[in-house]
Amino acid sequence: MDADVIVIGAGVAGLRCARALEDAGLHVLTVDAGQSVGGRIRSSRIDGFTCDWGLQTLNPQMPAVQRWVDLDRLDMKYPMAAFLVRRTDGPQVFGDPRRVPRLLPSMVRNRMISAGDLTALARWSASGLVGGRVLDSENDTTLVESLDEFRVGRALREELLLPVLYSMLADSSGTTSAAYAKWVLHSILAGTPGLPAHGMQALPELLASQLVSPVRLEVHASAVLETALGVEVRTWGETLRAQKAVVAVSPEAVNQLLPVRRPRMQGVATWWFRAPEAPFSLPVFALDGRGPIGPVWTAVEVTSFAPSYAPPQQHLIAAKTLLDRFDGRANARVVRRHLSAIYGVPTDDWEVVAHFELPNAIPTHRPPLSDRQQVRIWNNVYVAGDHRKTGSLHGAMVSGQRAAEAVLVDLGLTASGSTRHRPVTGLHRLQPAAATEAPAS
Repeated sequence: MDADVIVIGAGVAGLRCARALEDAGLHVLTVDAGQSVGGRIRSSRIDGFTCDWGLQTLNPQMPAVQRWVDLDRLDMKYPMAAFLVRRTDGPQVFGDPRRVPRLLPSMVRNRMISAGDLTALARWSASGLVGGRVLDSENDTTLVESLDEFRVGRALREELLLPVLYSMLADSSGTTSAAYAKWVLHSILAGTPGLPAHGMQALPELLASQLVSPVRLEVHASAVLETALGVEVRTWGETLRAQKAVVAVSPEAVNQLLPVRRPRMQGVATWWFRAPEAPFSLPVFALDGRGPIGPVWTAVEVTSFAPSYAPPQQHLIAAKTLLDRFDGRANARVVRRHLSAIYGVPTDDWEVVAHFELPNAIPTHRPPLSDRQQVRIWNNVYVAGDHRKTGSLHGAMVSGQRAAEAVLVDLGLTASGSTRHRPVTGLHRLQPAAATEAPAS
């Protein structure tokens, strides 16, 4: 046996699973086909700028993050708990009244919100949830139908709520599960999402550094088979054997290794621009509240709150487009023009630093919400990933933990739930042998 358990995939779900299994005293071999850990979480360093591929953020109030992530080691940076909203009558800063109370008078004065709107929004967001947990998924409906039912005001809904949710869900159809959308809103209200000082990829690198057995990179799994003694994982270069295996590969690749349905995914594109001046005076995310009149759904000057993302005195702006829309693959000129309309400043001299397309960025969630999918696929083979829980870092970690707990139960062991941190051990690479098969993980 090469290990007690083999974890295939070193994204957040796989890394959490491996850590939980190691904490229970098992020998775990974690392999990944990539050149680095992280799965869909990637950061590129370009000319001194740090550019995250998916414009993701990390919410410190997520239960999984609080339990299993050492935020101090990530040196988190946070924007203001507010949004710059471009309205037909000009820009408006909308913030959480609890955390930025000084913004409330102007929001009321400009008629973006009213007492009735806030009451309707509170009733909607609380329905079917307690403490941010989904209680009733059987009566789940679509996001837009649910908002109609609770009569959430048009200005609040169309100018702020839907643009924010569509951006975070990477789904502008309005047919997302209302239960999931409420959970996302609760996460935003619970804590301000931020960024590690050195990019989002610092998160999976931290999780990997805390493993006893280093992750083996560039190991391409092509098949997972059950045997009389456990499992065999066939790779391009060798066959690995263990008692159990957890498949935590990307959602678009999971059905190449297991007889499970490939999950439907939502896509995003991100643009990163270098600008000679800051486009706005406050460290806030920006959006267009006038409807889908351009490709940009979210924009932010990252260096306004995380200056480590750029060389000194440089300004780095990120923008997200959605690939479920006809303009999701708009070119740089069109994106810059829309950013100029949102911020109200010239953008012709903004230089493109990076552009990324992620057609499989986030799992799609249609009603009724199903966030507790089957973990064990065969007697000795299990599956983990955000597509088995919710399309979030929290969902990925919880799914990895659930897979580990299922393995431990089947082995007659108990999960320790330990949160101790181990020293950095580094990452090892195995050079794959020549092969003609396409990679499966």
